Amino acid sequence: MILTNIQQVNILLLMLCAGIICSGAYDIFRIIRRLNNEGFLITIFCDTLFWILTFFILFRFLYTASNGELHIVQLLFILLGSMLYFFGPSKIIMRLFSLIKKGKIILKKTKTYRYISK
Repeated sequence: MILTNIQQVNILLLMLCAGIICSGAYDIFRIIRRLNNEGFLITIFCDTLFWILTFFILFRFLYTASNGELHIVQLLFILLGSMLYFFGPSKIIMRLFSLIKKGKIILKKTKTYRYISK
């Protein structure tokens, strides 16, 4: 199928968005794993769920954007979208999460100290 330049740019922008969405999903699963320190089984479950979700997201984007035709450039733009997310918003989101988690730990300690002192 012959695509115009505008259609090709739209496909590449959609692949960029797909990479960002998959990376955002990875951050969500990473936060869930850090909240639940249950160990090996939670990690296996979250990783499996992440890859199943990623497969469906990428399949949907590829099928919708280019009728299922796969090109190396599309994969490179998915990778570029992931890299843009991981080197940008991901660091900020994970820092905020760690600050919130530390804040909750400090809050729990202060509540315990207040409770003990009464």
